[in-house]
Amino acid sequence: MYPIPIDDWNYHANMLTEKEQEWGLAVYERVIRKDADMFAFTEKALSPLMLQKPRRRALLTDIILAFCHTMQTDVPPKTEAQMDKKLKKQFHTYLPYIVENLQAMQSSHLVQYEPIMLSCLYLSRTLREAMQTHILNNEIPEGLVYYQRLEFNNLLRTMNSSLVMLTVGDDVHGAALLRGFFEILAKLTLSERFADEYVLFTKFNEYLQIHRSTGEPFPPEMVDFLKKHHRENKNLDNFLAYGWAKNKAGSRILTTSELMHEAFDERTTYIKWMSLFVHENYVGIAYDYPRMRKMLSAMYFVLFDILFKSEEISPLLAKKERRKARNLIQSTSPLCESILS
Repeated sequence: MYPIPIDDWNYHANMLTEKEQEWGLAVYERVIRKDADMFAFTEKALSPLMLQKPRRRALLTDIILAFCHTMQTDVPPKTEAQMDKKLKKQFHTYLPYIVENLQAMQSSHLVQYEPIMLSCLYLSRTLREAMQTHILNNEIPEGLVYYQRLEFNNLLRTMNSSLVMLTVGDDVHGAALLRGFFEILAKLTLSERFADEYVLFTKFNEYLQIHRSTGEPFPPEMVDFLKKHHRENKNLDNFLAYGWAKNKAGSRILTTSELMHEAFDERTTYIKWMSLFVHENYVGIAYDYPRMRKMLSAMYFVLFDILFKSEEISPLLAKKERRKARNLIQSTSPLCESILS
């Protein structure tokens, strides 16, 4: 295999040595600056960012380092020529998406330029914008579909926040946000089975938060319902958050773990693992953070792939955006499969 001199932990910590950075610059000189066609392509692609020459060169070098590190860990090239060929192909495939990502958000870490991560960031932003436009431009009657749309929008925001944490090197909180992600996913999964009380409890929870922030009293229908169904020894927050769903024994669900167990029909060991990060109870545990970050970003990519193919989501996107997303997913899927296999 062709040796790519990038240390995995230096890269993960975003603390590449001067020697590693010099290697990336040398690759830039060979692959881009001395190839007239590649130079012209990258100059045109980067033009929306209006960068000065030194910053353009630095950005392209960073992207090269991210692409090469991905090759090194996932599909190592056999020769320098093979690496250069792959780099040129990846630049043509991904640089336009990177530019759009940078126009929306910039991080200091090279992780944001990895094919899977940049794909997730682009797909996340595209889907959130489409969903928000849909909610704003369509009058949806207050009911199950209305609250499912809002819940799904929260799911997308949680995914995006987790991705952002991963791109700034905060793997711990990127993983911690997964707990909220799976909780929202569980609610969406069970919402149709318990539709009436899901809608009712969501309204009641809204009244609870308004009461806490403004002191406004609960409406009479909520007071009457709580008198009949809520016992004082039950936590009101948990009751309204989960109590609309029932377990197989017919009892109201009052914990996150039980909600997820009912929704996904499996034990929630992985939820307890994520709770370690939520409660900052991971000190001294030697997790493989580089591997964890790769697995999390690959998982998100698979979810985005499913969402963009769904009959409910696809129509929300303009034809041009559907095409761009489809091309991006097709290009990145083989890389994701190699990580998850």
